[in-house]
Amino acid sequence: MLRGHAPRGDCQEKDMSAPASSAPPVEVARSAAEALSAGDLDRFAELVHEDALYDVLPFGERRGRVAVREFFAELLGTLPDFSMTVEAVTGDGQRVAVAWRITGTFNGKPFQGFTPHDHRFDMRGIDFMDVDSGRCRLATFPYNPQFALDRYE
Repeated sequence: MLRGHAPRGDCQEKDMSAPASSAPPVEVARSAAEALSAGDLDRFAELVHEDALYDVLPFGERRGRVAVREFFAELLGTLPDFSMTVEAVTGDGQRVAVAWRITGTFNGKPFQGFTPHDHRFDMRGIDFMDVDSGRCRLATFPYNPQFALDRYE
C-alpha cells in the first residue's frame, strides 16, 4: 500500500495484441489492482483489455482501455493521498473477485460532478472481473455513492 503519490506516466499505446501475462486470471486481477494501488496507471492499462468494459455503478460504463485509464486517473487526481489495499482475490476460471479498501482525502480535483470538500474517504468494495488473454476485459464495480455523500459531505 502506497500513500501520497501522484498518477505516473502517459497513456501511450503499446502493441497490445499479445497477452499481457500468462499468469492465471486471479494473478492478473491482483496485478492490475496492485498497479492501481501504486498509482502506476501505465502498468494498470497494460493489464486492461483494449476492448474492456468497466461498469462503475452508478457512474456508468467505460469502454476501452483509454477510457478506463482516464476514469482511474480522475479518481487518483481527486484523492491526492489515495491509498488502496487489496484485501482478497479469488476466482474460478476467468471470473475473479477483488476485495479492496480505498482511503484518501477528497481535496484534489472535482470528481464526476462532486466538488472536493477536504473530508476523509474510507470505502470498501468488491470488483467482479473477467480476465481474457492475460487482460481484464469486463469489470463491474457496484457501489452506492449515497454512502460517500452521507459520510463525507
